[in-house]
Amino acid sequence: MSDWSEYSKLVINKLEEFDNDIKDLRQKISELKIDIAIHNERIQRASGFWGAISGMVVAILTAIIINFVINDEPKVIYKEDTKVIIKKDEEN
Repeated sequence: MSDWSEYSKLVINKLEEFDNDIKDLRQKISELKIDIAIHNERIQRASGFWGAISGMVVAILTAIIINFVINDEPKVIYKEDTKVIIKKDEEN
């Protein structure tokens, strides 16, 4: 009977160790979930910012290209000697 009581104590001790290990793992998993959520938020914020910047660059370049395609020459020219802006229509 003493063998059984010793074995039962050993089993109970091992079960308590496993229970503590599981509690530690659950705590670590919880911390990892928080870290992942924080990193996801940072990635979303950064991607939104860079998406806005790249959209603005594309819009500006498109406007410049369209302006030069529609107008073969710029409509406003500068004369350096008088520093007066002369519209192309008024030059003639």
